[in-house]
Amino acid sequence: MMKDRYAAFGFSVPKYAKHTCSFHNLCDKNTIRTWNRKRFFSLLVANKRTSLVARRVMDTTTSYVTLERIADLVICPNCKNSLVSENNRKLTCLCCRRIFFQDPSLGYLNLCIDNSSGYRPLQQELFKNPVTSFLYERGWRNNFQSMGYTLKEEVKLVTDYFHPKNPDVLVDLSCGTGYVTRKLAKTRKYSRIIGIDLSENMLKEAYRRMLLEDCDLFTLIRANVSCLPVKDNVVDALYCGAALHCWPKVQDGLAEMYRILKPDALVFATTFISNYSPAFSRCNAYRFFTKKELEWLFKSRGFRQVNVQILKSPSIMQFVQSAIIRCCK
Repeated sequence: MMKDRYAAFGFSVPKYAKHTCSFHNLCDKNTIRTWNRKRFFSLLVANKRTSLVARRVMDTTTSYVTLERIADLVICPNCKNSLVSENNRKLTCLCCRRIFFQDPSLGYLNLCIDNSSGYRPLQQELFKNPVTSFLYERGWRNNFQSMGYTLKEEVKLVTDYFHPKNPDVLVDLSCGTGYVTRKLAKTRKYSRIIGIDLSENMLKEAYRRMLLEDCDLFTLIRANVSCLPVKDNVVDALYCGAALHCWPKVQDGLAEMYRILKPDALVFATTFISNYSPAFSRCNAYRFFTKKELEWLFKSRGFRQVNVQILKSPSIMQFVQSAIIRCCK
């Protein structure tokens, strides 16, 4: 209780404070004798200065999300026409005159047309939860580690696959909290990187981690995979990690992927597959594919050189395995 009262005034309880004393006797003579008065007020001032510095840092880091980087790549999600950047603060549609503002406190650009009915599939509701975004890099995403590889190994696989192409524009579709996005950005091999996700909380966590790691080399956009606000034939490489099984309509997402990619652009994706019948794969919130199904889904959308690699997993996880899909447009 005492800690909560101190927190309301913006400072923490000194370690040497007596637990028996209450907030109301802070200025009591006995308390002042017990504590060093100068030390007490220095703690108060120090905490206030820290909060001011933190706010200044947040103000300067808002320039990380630069709209000019992506103005020539994105389109209006409403009418599919070009957007123009104005003062690096907003994007305006030249056709429907709709304006998309950038909120510096959020760290991402919202180019998503929300579902007016309010209905969201269970897969989307789960990742909308702030608890999921908090736990995602703290263990959730490591489910793939028990199925064949770690996140660090996945980043290496992606960079090795994209290396011969030397892509200029790279998109991390369903980027989540942006772990792979940050690692790819730090390689400085790509001129522009865009992380796209539908979950606001995932993007907030991605922006928070971007600031912590001082990595300002990519842009975050909130959008739906079935209606990507990206121009046709502008993306050189696309990464989609641990996401296909979460999409409500995989065919629509793959069609959008194909549309935004340049000819011969590369795709690297990971997902779960099931060794059981297709009926099992649809009896839960996620969709567990089979190898043949993944090959058919990508080929039916026009992708070439589709290679689905099934990774070996421990015996305890034999009913579900991970798959890597490599292909090109």
